Amino acid sequence: MNRVIFSVSLVLLAAVFAGCNRTDPQSDARLNTVTTELAEIHQHNLDLTSEMVKLKDEVAVLRARNATLQASSESKPSIDTGRADALQAEILALTKRVSELEKQLASQPSASTSKPVDAEPKPADDKPANDTAAADRQSEALWPLVKSGDKKAMNDLSELANSSSKEFRDKVIKQARDWVKDEPESKQARLTLASVLVSRFQDLRSEPMKQGALAGEIITEIDKALAIDPDYYEARHFLAIMKANYPTFAPEFKTANVDLDKALEMQAQMPWEETFCEIYVAYSMWFRKQGKLDDALAKVNAGLEKSSQDAGLLAEKEAVLAAQTPQGD
Repeated sequence: MNRVIFSVSLVLLAAVFAGCNRTDPQSDARLNTVTTELAEIHQHNLDLTSEMVKLKDEVAVLRARNATLQASSESKPSIDTGRADALQAEILALTKRVSELEKQLASQPSASTSKPVDAEPKPADDKPANDTAAADRQSEALWPLVKSGDKKAMNDLSELANSSSKEFRDKVIKQARDWVKDEPESKQARLTLASVLVSRFQDLRSEPMKQGALAGEIITEIDKALAIDPDYYEARHFLAIMKANYPTFAPEFKTANVDLDKALEMQAQMPWEETFCEIYVAYSMWFRKQGKLDDALAKVNAGLEKSSQDAGLLAEKEAVLAAQTPQGD
């Protein structure tokens, strides 16, 4: 594989909030439904809470006004205190429903517990794709290259962590953390840590809260890399793609266009690389997830003008066209 770190990151990050490495389409669809419903109810709950606070303030003002009016024998306005009570009851009900949904979300089956009915069980002594000893040997050869700034080596290390055992992931993540500790002003160290941390998502199946915390840590490292060097394209590319893969209700998703635009601006000042296509794919997907299909198509076509045979762009264009086609046609 000759594409740099972002190729594997694009695939992995797309799974962050949809359950890591899930292979069961029914589980994926159900999880997406539950996640969306949970977000909507959280927002509804916040809206109701805000409304209730305003109503309580209004009730207090009206009561004070009524007391003044009553003292002067003027007619008094009616006070709808029942609405505030009704809101309180609805909020309690919603809070209970949120708790139920969170439990339901956490109990979604992961790829490790979901398999086709006719799949043969694996032997109990099956090993990971790369056993720890072999992965250690490969990483020993990769680390000097990674530290020299070799982007392909960084990509290879990230893929190695993703395909190896948890024991190896623990080791390589610690090595990256130690590098950051030793060289806190190294932008390469920060990006490498963010990259290998992506592999950790598969160890947090059915733990959305921990996945969210991990995503936050990854973004923090990328932000620090960009603070060290605002023109560090690889970090901007990584950050833009990660934000575009957040759920649509997340603040990170809502501002992903800022990072996507910045990445495109930086590309214009650099020699063309095939990995640049991934920004166009992510931008199109960002529009598509919001139902802005014309904008999505324009963005993917802009990418195809630069690389007409890129598989990612062609797949994304197919997804946009399919979304534009009315169901039943």
